[in-house]
Amino acid sequence: ALQSLIGSSLNFIDNIMVGKLGELELASVVVGVQIYFVYWMIIFGFTSGCATYVSQFFGAEDPKHIKATLGFSTVVCLIIGIFFFLISEFFSEQVMRLFTEDEAMVKLGKIYISVGAPCYLLMAISIPLSMGLRVTRQQKIPMAISIFALTCNTILNYMLIFGKLGFPKMGAEGAALATVISRSIEAALILIMVFKRQKQS
Repeated sequence: ALQSLIGSSLNFIDNIMVGKLGELELASVVVGVQIYFVYWMIIFGFTSGCATYVSQFFGAEDPKHIKATLGFSTVVCLIIGIFFFLISEFFSEQVMRLFTEDEAMVKLGKIYISVGAPCYLLMAISIPLSMGLRVTRQQKIPMAISIFALTCNTILNYMLIFGKLGFPKMGAEGAALATVISRSIEAALILIMVFKRQKQS
């Protein structure tokens, strides 16, 4: 539960730090992040269902079906992730207009949505694989990775949103870019740990 909470908090950190730029920037990001929460609920619900089967196969010491279920879960999540990626990348303005007609908010929010679009593909990998680690009694690994990703996101937000340590001041766009980089690190580390554990088994 703690790992899931931390994993879903990256965009929440964006809201807090972007809020220091002003009300317009905060409102735009808050509206723009709504599609992310829709995606998160769909993926979390699906992988939670798959977790039931993985835990049963783990108890029955059936690694073949554990791998098959995790593979199926990842493929479905990737299909969903591609759908959300395409919507966010190419129809970001239309997405914003589902929630607001304020032109200033639409202008800022669509940039945040478009830049952050790769997160959906990255989360489609990290979420099901994290689930697989948790239900096979390796929950400390995804939790540690999520904490590290959250820390990276916070530091990168500070540098990219406000233009610190020699980086350009990017505002809401910087928040989205920081989240993409953090999600990339998270997905890469989880993939490394999964393949490492697979070789050891």
